[in-house]
Amino acid sequence: VNNNLQNRNLVRVPLSNPASPNASALSWSLTSKTTNDTASAHLTKKSDNSFSTLPGLKLVHLNIRSLKNNAHFLELRKFTKFNKLDVLTVSETWLNTSVTNKEIEIEGYKLHRLDRLHKKGGGVCVYIRKDIKSLVLKDLSYISETNFHQLWIKLQHKKSKSLLVCVSYRPPDSPLDCFEKYFKPNYVHALTMGKLIILLGDLNWDMLKPTPGSASLIKTTKELNLNQLIKSPTRITESSQTLVDVIFVSSPRLVVNSGVIEICISDHFPV
Repeated sequence: VNNNLQNRNLVRVPLSNPASPNASALSWSLTSKTTNDTASAHLTKKSDNSFSTLPGLKLVHLNIRSLKNNAHFLELRKFTKFNKLDVLTVSETWLNTSVTNKEIEIEGYKLHRLDRLHKKGGGVCVYIRKDIKSLVLKDLSYISETNFHQLWIKLQHKKSKSLLVCVSYRPPDSPLDCFEKYFKPNYVHALTMGKLIILLGDLNWDMLKPTPGSASLIKTTKELNLNQLIKSPTRITESSQTLVDVIFVSSPRLVVNSGVIEICISDHFPV
């Protein structure tokens, strides 16, 4: 992995506040900012360029464009273990029943998959550190008839309150209303559980440009009071710079740090 991280931020959620006499009540609350200058400076100075020692629950998303690509998988595994990620969500896994979990396992992590079986490509999965309890919310997890993907996981870390993580993927040919039609009702249901919700994924709408797709997404997420944390391009080619990989949160004040990790594992940057 090219670990020369230039914009080395990721979602970090505080696990606890040991200095507080009421630590459990403050376990998710540190700052309302989506970047942390002190943490960023600390990362810049570290000789190994790792954010593994930073406090908080570390979540990263990457459009891998095939976990079956051995070079992509080896780089992803190295990146995950080197930085001691807590949760890694992946889109465009391109998996099917011919690929076993053993072939794509990362030591120390559990794997939850949602494969697109009727058509090549697509698919999402989540790697979760084994000491974090996880439960797939099966009623909310599926691929729609228009191929909108959503895999919902409930996480419980021993030092924090539980939270809900959803990894999502919208193929370019899925209709504009698929987010509102399929994600919105699931999100409304998830809200009744009273937990922090984090949505990570590639929705194939460029958030840097006003388009019918991005406008529809922004409208729906505003209605749901979801906040999008990523502000810079996540996919850069010779002819374009687009922001298609996103992180939405229900409570931005609980996020310590977020942004784009500029390393080349696939043709998308991790966020």
